[in-house]
Amino acid sequence: MNLYHGRLIRKDGRLRFEGSGFSLDLGVLQVSLEEAEVQLGIRPEDIGIGQGRAAFAQVKVEMLSNVGSEKYIHAHLGHEELTVRIPKEATFEPGEIVPLSIDPDRVHIFHAGRRMPTTRNP
Repeated sequence: MNLYHGRLIRKDGRLRFEGSGFSLDLGVLQVSLEEAEVQLGIRPEDIGIGQGRAAFAQVKVEMLSNVGSEKYIHAHLGHEELTVRIPKEATFEPGEIVPLSIDPDRVHIFHAGRRMPTTRNP
């Protein structure tokens, strides 16, 4: 799991995670903590290759790991390392810029060593 230390903030009614050199809009996700230091976890398989409005970041491919049935992109998100699982058919090259997307419902928020329950506010 990609794990990042940062802070939750609420801005204009939307929850945001502020990490080291990046921020992630968590939309209308609700969590019992706000304005708190947390860890944000994102599984490599929950990050997609995004286009347009779905993209939350663009990263530069640093390395590809081919493990047979799938591949992994290794990159940096801000100042943090990032691993993304991609299909084995994907054809990215080191140095290529790739847009990424994630469903906020797939992130995991931890505080004081415990996973915090999240819900969606309609």
